[in-house]
Amino acid sequence: MAPTNRPVITPRFSVAVLLAVVVATVLGIVAEYGTWSAATPGAGYRLAAYAVVGLTATYQLMRRRRIEVVVAASALTLCALNLTEAWRTPAFDSGYTLACLILISVVYVATREGKSVAPLVLVSSLTAAFTVASLILDRPPASVVFARLMIGIPGQALVIWITWQLIQSLADASEHQANTARIQKALATCSQALLTGRDEQPLTAALRALLDATEADYAYIDINRVADDGNVTWEIVAEALGSNVPSGPDSFDEGDYSQFPDIIVVLSAGHPARIRVSDLPMPVRARYEEEGIRSELMAPIMIRDQWVGTLGYSDFWRDDVWTDVEVEGLMRAADMVGAYWERESAREGLEELAEAKDRFIATVSHELRTPLAAVVGFSGELADSLDGYSREEIAEMVVLISSQSQEVAHLVDDLLTAERAASGNLTISPRSIDLLDECRSIVESLGVDLEVAIVGDPSTAWADTLRTRQIVRNLLTNAHRYGGERVRVEVSSQRNVASLVVSDDGPGVKGIDAEHIFDPYYRSQTSDARPDSVGLGLAVARQLARMMGGDLVYRRRGGWTRFELSLPMTEQTASLAG
Repeated sequence: MAPTNRPVITPRFSVAVLLAVVVATVLGIVAEYGTWSAATPGAGYRLAAYAVVGLTATYQLMRRRRIEVVVAASALTLCALNLTEAWRTPAFDSGYTLACLILISVVYVATREGKSVAPLVLVSSLTAAFTVASLILDRPPASVVFARLMIGIPGQALVIWITWQLIQSLADASEHQANTARIQKALATCSQALLTGRDEQPLTAALRALLDATEADYAYIDINRVADDGNVTWEIVAEALGSNVPSGPDSFDEGDYSQFPDIIVVLSAGHPARIRVSDLPMPVRARYEEEGIRSELMAPIMIRDQWVGTLGYSDFWRDDVWTDVEVEGLMRAADMVGAYWERESAREGLEELAEAKDRFIATVSHELRTPLAAVVGFSGELADSLDGYSREEIAEMVVLISSQSQEVAHLVDDLLTAERAASGNLTISPRSIDLLDECRSIVESLGVDLEVAIVGDPSTAWADTLRTRQIVRNLLTNAHRYGGERVRVEVSSQRNVASLVVSDDGPGVKGIDAEHIFDPYYRSQTSDARPDSVGLGLAVARQLARMMGGDLVYRRRGGWTRFELSLPMTEQTASLAG
């Protein structure tokens, strides 16, 4: 915890002052004793006063106490010695005593701890009272009266006030500098933890460093979520507790900001937010009071100007006394956490990209290896032993070579199409085509062991023939790989839109697959009955459909998996869709 009201005067200075008082009183006693006689007025009383001051200073010196009482005792002794006519001496008059009293008051102001002005008013009032009393008893000339009144009342008050202001300024500057140094050290520790660690451990280490540099009792980091109803919620992902946290319920691990609309506005704008529990409305105030929290300071964690979470302090004993240094330090720490999250997200993205690249290379290698092995094997066999096979056997091997070569060609075609579309170099050459005829031609060219029922009426679409065939081929290949035993193609037209639906009676797409089946290189996680593909066919199909002014969507209806392709029927319709 950071100490408050740190004294400007060090313990060594206090010891020096006390030693000076002890030495002075000893010298005073020696001098008084050397000239002492029973006829000397007030000699015994002065010796007693010196002894009281010296013993008091010695006692406080041994106990390492503060020196305010010594100063007060000295002041009272000097007043008593000079306000009594019988105790006064020519060398120790009231004017000299007033000067000593003002000096003692300045020392008192410089050495006291605390910011209360009541003791200062009391000291100044005693000095003014002594001034008036000495004038009444002495009855000096008018010029002396005026000078002593000016020095003893407004003069000494001004000196005490200026001294107090200077001391307070020095104390505030010293405290500010100390707090700044602690926050800077905590930020350095926080930065080091976030740069060298991973997961939640760096966040916890950073919070502990920040908590040790402030007077807060609890520090936390939460992340924003969006609930189903659209409300912004929080979930604490790291926390650090101080030693002064009272026992009680812990219900703030998660919650929503619906009761803090003003806080949402402030944090979303990237500004710090303060909460004083006593100013909150019910019932949210009751929840804070049940926890024992009295104030809270929050700094938004921003990533690319988006509020993604919060770094905060909670105080269980004070009401919103956060210093500017603490607020600035918390904001800088929040920026560090945001950079840490962004860096971790980028790192995870790179790792996922590397894993996806490895999976892609492995899958492409697998997809190419199987057909190429057939092509190489059968072609090599024909080259080496052509005369040893009958015409039927040769025809069968040629058909296999042709079908496997088409598999490789289709895969390469999809890869090239995806790359050209991503780089903006893919061109579309639309014309009027008959979807029903194209579907029949594609089914015949595929040559897969799959029964496809083609139904519908002739329907004209304004599209690129090559790209349309690529779309339909990918949809039929997908049905062959992941669908059921029955596949159906339906062609129709309505309201200037030509429609082609490829459906099958397979189990369909479930869970997370339904959200990602059109993502490039995504492969189904639920079906293992068919060999995996590169995961590019559906993505290319949708991209081509949209480039031609249409669309491709997935639906599940009546136990059938449906991929519905829509294309414009005329050039005008395509222009409007584009």
